[in-house]
Amino acid sequence: MRTGDPVPGQPAGVTFTAFGEPIIDGWNRVAFWALYGGTGARGRSGLYVWNGTEIVRILDDDPDGTIAVPGRGAEFRWGSSIANYDPRALDISWGGGSRLLFVSEVARRTGSSSTRIRGVYRWRATDNSLARVADRDQLATNYADVDVANNGDPLFEAEFFRPGITDDGFAIFSTTYQYITTTSLFPTGSGVFTSNGTTLTPLSDDQIRPQPVPDQAATKFFRNPERPTTVSGGGDMIFQSKWGSPTSGPGVFMRRGSTSFRVIDNRTAATWPGLPNIMQVNPTNAAYAGVAIGPLGHIAVATTVATSGGNRAAVLLWNPYAVTWMELTGSLGTPADALFTGVNDDGDAIVQVGTHLYRAGPASQQRLTDVLPIGLQVANVTWNATGGALNNLGRAALPYTHPGGQAGLAYWTGEQFLIVADEVQNAPAGLLDIRTKSDPWRDRPGRSGILNDFDILVFRALFNDNSETLYLVRGE
Repeated sequence: MRTGDPVPGQPAGVTFTAFGEPIIDGWNRVAFWALYGGTGARGRSGLYVWNGTEIVRILDDDPDGTIAVPGRGAEFRWGSSIANYDPRALDISWGGGSRLLFVSEVARRTGSSSTRIRGVYRWRATDNSLARVADRDQLATNYADVDVANNGDPLFEAEFFRPGITDDGFAIFSTTYQYITTTSLFPTGSGVFTSNGTTLTPLSDDQIRPQPVPDQAATKFFRNPERPTTVSGGGDMIFQSKWGSPTSGPGVFMRRGSTSFRVIDNRTAATWPGLPNIMQVNPTNAAYAGVAIGPLGHIAVATTVATSGGNRAAVLLWNPYAVTWMELTGSLGTPADALFTGVNDDGDAIVQVGTHLYRAGPASQQRLTDVLPIGLQVANVTWNATGGALNNLGRAALPYTHPGGQAGLAYWTGEQFLIVADEVQNAPAGLLDIRTKSDPWRDRPGRSGILNDFDILVFRALFNDNSETLYLVRGE
């Protein structure tokens, strides 16, 4: 797909003008937001899926469009009444059952007035159906003191982040919000919710009390949740939050079914099986730098630890089979200092150890940067901490940056790195930048990310002539 290609559902002559970062599922379907324009264009943006044969329109913001907004009346349309609305920055993710979750804005147009409402929605490839997961109005009903306007709209605004869905159809997302109360106050806050498509359940929220904190007294309640959330297909949902009265934390927690469990936190007196008793997790009381859960329940946490030698970076791994924690290291036992990808079904993740990259997990460590292509052997590149991916076969995609700021993307075959795209090498010709939508939270091997188990990698390339291309690359 490239700018200038025709847009499905639009008149002839309407073409794509810009893309968002693509993601791929386990069946080689690629989802992406895009902008379009041209003579006769109806609207200006849409959500699309490449199904291996053709580009399928999921929705667009055609003001006279016929694609209904689920859970809403005929006066609602996809998109926004705001002219500069650009959905490309909004989150999308694949799940089991051919489900695509995405954040979108919708608008209710009544005469000359318009109401903008953001929410999380689900599209299913098997029957081309759309469903509402959660939107602003559904969320607002969880806050009893929300005031309403004369037309009945709740005086409540919300943003939605990092949606994910389990194989049995339960979704998780995070949100930030602000609203006006019946006494004219302006509460703000953040929350983490699950949804079964009808009912929203708060896991952690600044305004809703209480949500009990595992292994704490009844006087403790969740507060200050962080935006990133992630999920495994088997049903484990991961979030991080502080808890209060007084404020403590932060910790990483897991929701399984209707019960929340503690994964790890920074209590000074806590000990964690497999880790040294003298080690304190997250002594700096900071948000965890990266958290990922694998298909079979391994959990990786990037954080800081305090030992007898002082504070240092660490990547910790929970092994559900051994029922113990371990610290990921290089082959000589040097601790990892950053988590670059999600966790695969072997419990492996790509981590950084000093200047080197390792595939590390419960069984072994493999240093990837021993086998570099000629173009990288003397380039002194910096491997990027976000934007990479690892699949269940042990293959990986890792972006990097040259000393001059030029972008590159490499593919690990299991034995060596291959250069996929490189601005310095002018490959492909005219390359200006490389964009991927990935981090340890979003990289869910086998389900959603930029690299799937068919060894197909997707990324967005920008060129010097202002054109853009979405590439699908098969690793060999």
